[in-house]
Amino acid sequence: MIPTTKRLISPIQPGINKIRRSSGESEYVGCDPVSSDVFYREIERAITGEEIPKYPYRYPERLVIPQGSPEGVPFQFFVHVTPYAEKSMYHFHSAMFGDKKILDEPLGFPLDKPSNFNIADLPNAYLKEFKVYHKEESEISESA
Repeated sequence: MIPTTKRLISPIQPGINKIRRSSGESEYVGCDPVSSDVFYREIERAITGEEIPKYPYRYPERLVIPQGSPEGVPFQFFVHVTPYAEKSMYHFHSAMFGDKKILDEPLGFPLDKPSNFNIADLPNAYLKEFKVYHKEESEISESA
């Protein structure tokens, strides 16, 4: 399992801000699922009181970013920053992931409903088009 590291993100300041994130920081993303025999051994160790991985079920990291193609597959990257308000957070407890706070808005907010506005005109929003390329390992070695 990939260890997660929690880091404090400083508040957004007026002007340009650079935010870097990694899938390794997510507790929902990790290595491929373990085989059933390995999982069974982990359960046996847990019964005897030994420590088991904290998050045994994670989305495989290799599937987070699409594979792309040699020509490049077009995608759009959209970021929308909203003010943090404790009253707009939903608190819940998960047996698997512990105590969590999430925004009390629909998944996909503010793009969860059809609208007649230009996304690029949203305040505190950024929209960027890009392509994801896929190269074989031999192609990468040759160009280096």
